[in-house]
Amino acid sequence: MHWLSMEISALVMNDKYYNMTYVYLLVLLSALISRLVFILYSPAGGGDWIIYSTVAENILSGCGVSLSTPNSGDCVPHFGGNQGPGYPVFISLSWLVGGHENIYVRLFQLSFYIIILLYLVRAIKIYTSSPKVALWIGIVLALSPLGIAWPRYLQTETLALAGTLWVFSELLLSLHQSKIRTIPIVVALVFTTFIRLDAVLLIAPIVTTLFIIYKPSDFFKKGLLMAMIFSLPWGMWLVRNYAVGMDNILPSQMALPQNAKAPDGYLKWCKTWTTLEYQRPGSQWPITRFAYNNISIDRGVYTTKGEKIKVEKLIKDLKKYTGKPFPKHIDDEFLIIANERINNNLVDYYLIKPMHRMWSLWTNIYSSYGWPTELPKSVSYQERLEISRGSVLNKISFALEHPVIASGKIIVNLWKIVLYLLFVIMVFKILISRDKTILYPFFMLLISFILARSLFSGYANFVETRYTVSVIPIMEILVTMFYLKAKYSVLGKQ
Repeated sequence: MHWLSMEISALVMNDKYYNMTYVYLLVLLSALISRLVFILYSPAGGGDWIIYSTVAENILSGCGVSLSTPNSGDCVPHFGGNQGPGYPVFISLSWLVGGHENIYVRLFQLSFYIIILLYLVRAIKIYTSSPKVALWIGIVLALSPLGIAWPRYLQTETLALAGTLWVFSELLLSLHQSKIRTIPIVVALVFTTFIRLDAVLLIAPIVTTLFIIYKPSDFFKKGLLMAMIFSLPWGMWLVRNYAVGMDNILPSQMALPQNAKAPDGYLKWCKTWTTLEYQRPGSQWPITRFAYNNISIDRGVYTTKGEKIKVEKLIKDLKKYTGKPFPKHIDDEFLIIANERINNNLVDYYLIKPMHRMWSLWTNIYSSYGWPTELPKSVSYQERLEISRGSVLNKISFALEHPVIASGKIIVNLWKIVLYLLFVIMVFKILISRDKTILYPFFMLLISFILARSLFSGYANFVETRYTVSVIPIMEILVTMFYLKAKYSVLGKQ
């Protein structure tokens, strides 16, 4: 074993194996092949695909950014789906260039991701002055079980992840140059936020980078300049929304047909008890299609018998309005129930529930991370909740009944467990040793991003594990850096 360790060490430290051309080629092939397998053999749409494709169809037909029924001629202006207009525009361009087949959307979003990944590899090489580190990090990201399956989906995750890696590439180059790369960072941030609105959380590591590089007076000047440049494209888009007469120039909590207003009272009531990812599909997703007959409320959410009776009656009345916008009088009743529940336990609503959601966000063991290992449709909403809450024996029994599903989830969870353990060890070591290598600034960027994501998801009631997709690769980068530093001393001083 000692001999093997020496051989591996010699391989790692031998510069002749790390020509950057070979590094780029290995990373490219690893990322391409691993993701093509999922794209070609298990393509999928995703829950929001109908919204994105509808907007894309209207763009191609000359109807602009609209959620109207395609080819209806209504052309009712819309914000761009339940996110920004970026992804529908990307879909329409993919169809225009490649043909009106969804395979082109998948291939183009994969291509963009790989380009950005190679750009990140270059940035890491510059930041660390080590092609070794660049290669190893590139391979880890290319083959990570938590990232390889997303391009099979016609969802925003792949482009949003690419945008996140783009922003972090520019931040690493900024740290290396001790000078903020204003225009490249803002361009990357604008792109990513137009794909997914929650990418605005990238402001946290951007601000952290400014804090690291500049003294207070320059910090504020640079930050203000970046904010002004960033506001230009978004300001133009919001002005457009106002000019075309939209009631909401920013999207509400969910995109609804007919530009209907989201039921804020009902959603607020859901927020008083939602802590698990699998509570949302039954209670909130049917709202996006006016499919009130499909609403299913988790049995254990009620605090009193009286609340249960009121809610069940309201849901029964609501189902009469299936196919129509959520009626205001029912939404008002839910608001009353929600406020009563909040006032009776402020600590639970403002502290305990958000903390529980943050924990669930990072520790959900049932997420597929994009793999085709979701529970079969035959498993009902309530059954999914029972499985998630059941005993270990119940979970093992279900796994034996569905070995393929279980095997995929075991792979991603083993990787995640190892990653989390290494991350915790890394945090402890860095804080104890007061690390003075280039690892430390990157560590600060990651911590700020994790905190921003966790707090936002916890308080905004976004508990789906997929919201961690953009953070996980940054964690993988830093953990890989830490391991290489500890094992092979490849990182220099700040």
